[in-house]
Amino acid sequence: MAIRHKRKNTSGYTWQPSDLVEGQVGLNIADGTLHFKKSDNSFVSFVSSKVQTPTYSANKTIDWSIGDVARMTLTGNCVITNNGAYDGQKLLLELKQDATGSRTVSFTSETRFGTDITGITLTTTANKSDKIGLIYNATDGKYDVIAFARGY
Repeated sequence: MAIRHKRKNTSGYTWQPSDLVEGQVGLNIADGTLHFKKSDNSFVSFVSSKVQTPTYSANKTIDWSIGDVARMTLTGNCVITNNGAYDGQKLLLELKQDATGSRTVSFTSETRFGTDITGITLTTTANKSDKIGLIYNATDGKYDVIAFARGY
């Protein structure tokens, strides 16, 4: 097996399936991501536990291939789309109210709620954070909400 690596002074290089041939491993030394192409030519990426800080937008896609913790300050109401996780990846979404507070969040259809946590209603207190735990289920193509805690 050949090993390919990319040395960068800053993180952020995203390996593409075309960067590797079957059996090769790619390592981004700057951000600790590991990528490889399996014998069936599928592409697998592993991300070390890393915190990302996406900027607010009214329709926000969280790219979980960047890291498994995302911290975002809400400056308005937000619709969140989850994307980029690998099967079984455990994710933590931290949403902080700005100085105004009372911001709301909703999720697109790839986020699934169960019978214990049927939806999310954020704390309305200014400058307080809520934490949402998710696990990605690739078989179903769903981000399952498994935990919700308010008011940090």
